[in-house]
Amino acid sequence: MVAFSAYYGKINNTKYVVEGSVIGCTYGLEKTRIGITKDHAVSTANGNAVLTCSDCVAGENVYNFGICSSPYLNFQLAPKTTIVRPPVYAQPIVTGPKCMLALTTKWLQDKAHAHIWNDNKGQYEDVLLSSATIACSYGQGLITIQKVNNAAQGTGNAPYNDYKTVTNPNLIGTNASKDYVTLQQLKARQFNFEYDRQTYINKLTNYTAADFQGIVTHITAYLNEIQVQLDYLNNGFSTISALEIVTNFNYHIEKYGIGKHEESVLMFMAITAQESSYGKLMAERWSASLGYSYNQRGAGYSQLTGKTKSNSIGNQVPFLNSVGYTSNDITNIIDLPFHIATYLPFSSACYAWTKGNAAGCDITTDIIEYGMNKGADMKLIYLAVSYAINGGYTLSGLQKMIDGKVFNEPSKAPNGWADRKLSFNNAIQVYPHGKSMFVKF
Repeated sequence: MVAFSAYYGKINNTKYVVEGSVIGCTYGLEKTRIGITKDHAVSTANGNAVLTCSDCVAGENVYNFGICSSPYLNFQLAPKTTIVRPPVYAQPIVTGPKCMLALTTKWLQDKAHAHIWNDNKGQYEDVLLSSATIACSYGQGLITIQKVNNAAQGTGNAPYNDYKTVTNPNLIGTNASKDYVTLQQLKARQFNFEYDRQTYINKLTNYTAADFQGIVTHITAYLNEIQVQLDYLNNGFSTISALEIVTNFNYHIEKYGIGKHEESVLMFMAITAQESSYGKLMAERWSASLGYSYNQRGAGYSQLTGKTKSNSIGNQVPFLNSVGYTSNDITNIIDLPFHIATYLPFSSACYAWTKGNAAGCDITTDIIEYGMNKGADMKLIYLAVSYAINGGYTLSGLQKMIDGKVFNEPSKAPNGWADRKLSFNNAIQVYPHGKSMFVKF
């Protein structure tokens, strides 16, 4: 019986490997997590997908380990990279040969006694065991499973992210109860929301040290943080399907109460479109003329700001706290706007919709509901919402304006008012209106 139990992994602690398990390389500086782009319809009780021995594709299952310290590399010829680690490390900024994964075709292990059907290949394959190894021919390192993920899906200590990715199974991916926004609406010719973030990727790719002279002290570390975000966008985010993106759009719309009224969804999409140039502007360009530091400029689809004239604290840190970031997490982020733009563009927009860019009032959906109950012109309600998103308002003042019911062009319009009217006109051609009558500007 002892031999039988050991043979089947009951005593020798061999476990099945699931997505999110920690892996390391003998010559890699950092550890990473194994991922999967398409599961095999087999998961643990915690909801984590079980992997097979063929799940070893670089950029899909195995991600680079930062810096390669292999003695077999030609240090002079190898491409270099710089990574920044938390301050707890004695050497937080490290430069060296970039990890360039060149994996063999299969994880090697003892014979498994459980098999999973691989629909892509049309065959059964051995389940991946925690004792498995795989070699990298670039630096001749050996990659091993160092910790099997036991966390339940949707839990854990990792900072929140708008999307579940293959590199981190602890991110949000829960469906909303209904479709408030569809892929067809996002892609509609009149609206054409840039949900795939390619414009933002291109923007990050083109930055050089010269762009940050006089703005940040440690430019190398700053550029490395951007590179980390590019790696995420090119590896983790690039594996997310359009359907998953829309699923998460709807999740956040419901989570923040925006889906309570169709009128609110329409105006929310109009505002996010204007604030982000239809999804293309993820982080505001910084200028000293803005009156606040580069690390407080707007970010995300609604340009959530770190500081405004009416809010000396800003809403970026409260927002990050609200979605699970600790003070240590925030301290280790060099540029909060870029971080929010990369990982939290949609949830930050929903937070801005709820809190505005002024001092912590719950606003926009309540303003819309207030205006609807008053029978106010939808264009007047939209004007009030635009003021709220811009900041520098009082809730009582907005309500007083809505009490007038009839829209007139304001003497002092919100920032970007001409563009806001255009995005409103585009949105009313694409999104449902509920019970209200919408008329173009």
